[in-house]
Amino acid sequence: MKILICTTRMGIGGAETHVLTLSSGLVESGQRVAVVSAGGALVPELEKKGVRHVSAPLDKKDPLSLLRSATVIRKAARGCDIVHVHGRIPSLVCAMLSRDPAFPAVVSTAHGFYDPAPPKGNLTFWGERTVAVSEKVADYLTGVYRLPRDRVEVIRNGAEIPETGRVFPPDGLRCAVCSRVDPDTLPVILRAAGAVRELRAAHPGENISLTVIGSGKSVRELEKAAAAANADSPGSVILAGARTDSASYLSGYDVFIGQSRSAIEAAAAGLAVVTLSDAGCGGILSPENAERLLRNNLIPEESDKISLFSSLEELLCDRGLLCRSGGFAREFAGENCDIRNICRQIEQTYRAVLDGRRRGVFLCGYFGAFNAGDEATLRCVADEIKKRAPKAKVYALTRTVRSADPFYSGITPVFRFDLTAIRAALRDSRLFVLCGGSLIQNVTSSRSLEYYRRLFSLAGKYGCRRMIWGGGIGPLRGKRAERVAVGMLSDCDYAGLRDPDSFAYASRFCENCRPTSDPALFFSASERKTDGVYFIISLRRIKGKNSAAVKNISDAVKEISEKTGLTPRFAALCRADAGICRRAAKSCGAGFADCSDPFAAASVIRGARLVIAVRLHASVFARSARVPAVCVSYDPKVAAFAASAGYEALDPDETLRRRLADAALKALGTVPPPLPAAEPTDADAFEKLYALR
Repeated sequence: MKILICTTRMGIGGAETHVLTLSSGLVESGQRVAVVSAGGALVPELEKKGVRHVSAPLDKKDPLSLLRSATVIRKAARGCDIVHVHGRIPSLVCAMLSRDPAFPAVVSTAHGFYDPAPPKGNLTFWGERTVAVSEKVADYLTGVYRLPRDRVEVIRNGAEIPETGRVFPPDGLRCAVCSRVDPDTLPVILRAAGAVRELRAAHPGENISLTVIGSGKSVRELEKAAAAANADSPGSVILAGARTDSASYLSGYDVFIGQSRSAIEAAAAGLAVVTLSDAGCGGILSPENAERLLRNNLIPEESDKISLFSSLEELLCDRGLLCRSGGFAREFAGENCDIRNICRQIEQTYRAVLDGRRRGVFLCGYFGAFNAGDEATLRCVADEIKKRAPKAKVYALTRTVRSADPFYSGITPVFRFDLTAIRAALRDSRLFVLCGGSLIQNVTSSRSLEYYRRLFSLAGKYGCRRMIWGGGIGPLRGKRAERVAVGMLSDCDYAGLRDPDSFAYASRFCENCRPTSDPALFFSASERKTDGVYFIISLRRIKGKNSAAVKNISDAVKEISEKTGLTPRFAALCRADAGICRRAAKSCGAGFADCSDPFAAASVIRGARLVIAVRLHASVFARSARVPAVCVSYDPKVAAFAASAGYEALDPDETLRRRLADAALKALGTVPPPLPAAEPTDADAFEKLYALR
């Protein structure tokens, strides 16, 4: 998945550390993550972990800053699957942006109890799913903000769990507090400092101290209090200041005094934890109180009246209790707060949101034009999608709306010139698939290439991942066509190419590129009927050589029929070929078959003794049924397929009549080998892209 995390800033703090740990954990699990914030001390740590940081004034709420933040987030969110917001200002900006249906799904995290009073309460945006860091926060959201309980998930703050526990020294008690030093938190810090001073007075000579990790608005008041404490009892209070490595720094202490995320980090490091908040002291974290404290994110409540001094004295006097408490705290953190498990839970939440929001797959090609090859491709790809992703909704771009056609069962046709319907389908789709053959070419029409380029670009703006499934590239004429092709290939998440030339070209620009097969090759594949008494000729117009080529082919058909006794039958695999096939059949005294339906084409070709293929998919159907064939190579893609199938490919020049007759008589005595197993690369790539792994 591609994830954008938006938070107010990346300075020192619990929410900021959570964003750092979460984003780096998601990157380690294979996700692509970027963070938008106003910056701060933790940005270098983010970038070391492989997380891209984008600056925006999300710490300011004046209209101009909000507008600037919206511009930055809108740009950063293009192509993302999920936007995850932390904080009220980022949620407000995303609330404005989410009015655009192209904006990704939004998930929010509630780190605490946000004031519901207007205007802040009215402007709070919770997204499509809300993550609460504890059961108490979840109850608050459902009770105060009236969020539906099924939209709120409890996923705790996570921490990295060291592989080994720590060893406690034989004496002393080195205590630590890790917190912002603000007017709200200063009383708690001073309370911890007072308990440590009292403990030093009760146990003179013991190595007892309190280290305060953090900084903030009230740091001057803390410095004065620490100076006064150290004047009476030197070394009792040590100010370490703000640190970006607080989690690892804590491992040098014995006891942590505090609450919330910092307490979780200390527990992960193996310290004994004494929970303390402005409401009360919850005592030493132990099996007896762990479940109750966990419900409130290790924050004691007013009902917790345990003495902080008594808790610290117990740990000082009983080294066994200190070791057991540290070991239990580490086990507790590993069981409930391991960042690897937290990331898995977050990813499941992302996928649940996406499964409920966007299930579509948009298949792009020249479908619905009564072309057996294109329709067979559509049916094969759609069936494979349903096999790999049963809940997926399949949209297909069609030249005509044929929703009543049984062939389109399970497929929602989208008329190619109905922009409203196209936008609606892309809005509901997470994957855009070019699967209609060689769409990136400008030989048939330069307007066609521009149409598919615009559609490809629109899919990207709507957040769809983009892939090519069994397609081809070219021919491309002109510098502009080359630039269009390079741009599309560079933006592809996966490209499966059916011929070597296309693969060689695409692999220069698309990192995830694989050689593959034409999907129609596996449409209704079965052994041919050996008792056929006819051979098939599939014609199409050949630009610049049409009249001469048709005459040469017709003359060769007469000769083949005379020498073999087989009845010639011209088959129009595309409705547009019907006229040329009828005229050729009349000139040869041959039969005619409308094979624009792929089932009819497959059936007719399966019963033939030989196929003369000008239309590419006549040779594809022949190879599928193991019928010998000779190809007339009007396009490099025909020659490429003929080479892969073991068929002879002839240029439509003046010698075509003689060479075609000779090649056909030679091919009649051959039997193509069985088809190899279906190439799994395209279907596997689809499954990975659709599942957002």
